[in-house]
Order: sequence, then C-alpha cells, then structure tokens
Amino acid sequence: MALGVPQTLMPHSFEQGIIADMLQRANAGTRLAIGTDPVPLADGLGHLFRNLESTQNAQHAARQIALNPPSPALPVLIERAEGLAQSR
Repeated sequence: MALGVPQTLMPHSFEQGIIADMLQRANAGTRLAIGTDPVPLADGLGHLFRNLESTQNAQHAARQIALNPPSPALPVLIERAEGLAQSR
C-alpha cells in the first residue's frame, strides 16, 4: 500500500482478511476468495488496474502512510508487560 498501487488480495488468515476488507472499503483494492478461478481473477485484476479511482485512492493512502509512518509496537508492548509484571 505504501507504494500507491491498488492491490488484489486473496487472504489466507484472519488478519489478511481484515486488511483486504479495509482496502476494498477504501476502493484501493479487491478481495478474492481462495481458489478463485483464473478468468474471474484476470477480469478483476484488469478492472482494478484500469480503474482510475482505485489508483487515486491507493496513491492517497501511500501519501498518508508517508506522512504518518507506523511506530514500532514492540517498545509499547514491553513497557505494558513490565507494568503488568510490577503490579502483581
């Protein structure tokens, strides 16, 4: 997403499904079911990459990611774990 290119996702896990749903709601990607036949897959990819709005939405998301880079979660998790351990 950080590259600003619309994505087609075929999620295999819960987390991937959440991301695929978010992309689809933002009209910056499509979600396909596992095992989608090649013809609908090719049609979906063709539509996605010809759809100017999807490209613009993906590029907007890339700009937002660049302006607000994710912060590392590990230091926060360690701090909270230590706080929990000390409260016992």
